[in-house]
Amino acid sequence: MKKGIDGRGSSSSLYISGMPGTGKTATTLEVIRNLIAQFKRTRKSFEFIHINAMSLTNPNLVYTILAEKILGRRMNP
Repeated sequence: MKKGIDGRGSSSSLYISGMPGTGKTATTLEVIRNLIAQFKRTRKSFEFIHINAMSLTNPNLVYTILAEKILGRRMNP
């Protein structure tokens, strides 16, 4: 994850899979929390947007949520 963030604009992805309840989300959020703290110590930063897809009524809403977080204002779907 750190290497992907350090790339600043370069494309990278990470796929995490596993059975429900095995700690994928908890582990990922803890890694992100540690990276944010680590980057703050070096005066670098990055933006993290957490979207729980299980809470979406329509998969296309992910785009609306991303736009709202990036632009900082309410968007219509």
